[in-house]
Amino acid sequence: MDFKNTNWKEGKLSLLNYLKSIEDIKYREFTRKLTPGEFDIIGVRIPTLRKIAKSISNGDYRTFLKTDHRDIYELKMIRGFVIGNIKDIEEYREAFRAFVPLVDNWSVCDTFIAGSKIIIKDRPYFFAICQTLLSDRDEFKNRISFVILLTYFVNEEYIEKVLELIKGYRSECYYANMALAWLLSVIYVKFPTKAKTVLKENSFDEKVMNYTIRKIKDSYRVSREDKEWLKNVN
Repeated sequence: MDFKNTNWKEGKLSLLNYLKSIEDIKYREFTRKLTPGEFDIIGVRIPTLRKIAKSISNGDYRTFLKTDHRDIYELKMIRGFVIGNIKDIEEYREAFRAFVPLVDNWSVCDTFIAGSKIIIKDRPYFFAICQTLLSDRDEFKNRISFVILLTYFVNEEYIEKVLELIKGYRSECYYANMALAWLLSVIYVKFPTKAKTVLKENSFDEKVMNYTIRKIKDSYRVSREDKEWLKNVN
């Protein structure tokens, strides 16, 4: 279904009806197990949601973004994809800031950030955003920050700043800690010497260290020798 010409002042219902018409009950049950939270799930696969978002982005997406999407997982996912399709940096910044408080699960977080390639063109601004999000100590704001860092900032220009920013991070929040472990594993792959120094310092809590080691050991991009080195950690 094409949503390019949809009038979004009245069109949310038509989108909902379409999503329900293509629901996959087994996929809904699968998604619910992986993505707990206080929201409804219809059961529509992500490639389909991405196609819908592309269609919306070709039309009056600004009005679409003004509608309420907080109650249904698929609508929130589509909103994230639409924001990721924005080409203007200032417009993207505004939409990003408005969307962050609505992110309440790891799946929306990760797909939203992965689709936000515009961040590559705006790294100084978004590194500052990561600093702000981490200072909040909110579980999903922290996860957003870590996922931005691992996706767009593990490079020669920013690696020292990233390591300084995350040093000593402590939280009881599972999804934030898992994202930090993911970030540390990416750093280990790309900058193993620097990562080893950080891991030796052991400034993270035991859960983060264990998650990190597990992710590194599961990576096919890490040599056997570097995996063996992890036995000296903890």
